[in-house]
Parts: sequence; structure tokens; C-alpha cells
Amino acid sequence: MMSRHRGAKHRRRYELLGGISLLSPEYLLSVERWPFHTEPPDH
Repeated sequence: MMSRHRGAKHRRRYELLGGISLLSPEYLLSVERWPFHTEPPDH
């Protein structure tokens, strides 16, 4: 039972990672598109 629960948790984590990986490119592009940056430039 425990191993089964672990599998479900891992699956959820992968789903979240997948969504982030899919949204990351669009988010980065949208940020670059804006004339100003939400965070101060480190370099």
C-alpha cells in the first residue's frame, strides 16, 4: 500500500514538472518581451 501511495506522489510530481517545463519557455519569452523586468538584473 505504501509503495502504491509513493507511486501516485511521484506521478503528481512528474505532472507538475511537465507543466512547468511546458510553461517555462512561454513565461521566459513573455518576460523578455516586456520592456521591464520583474526582478533586478544580477549581471
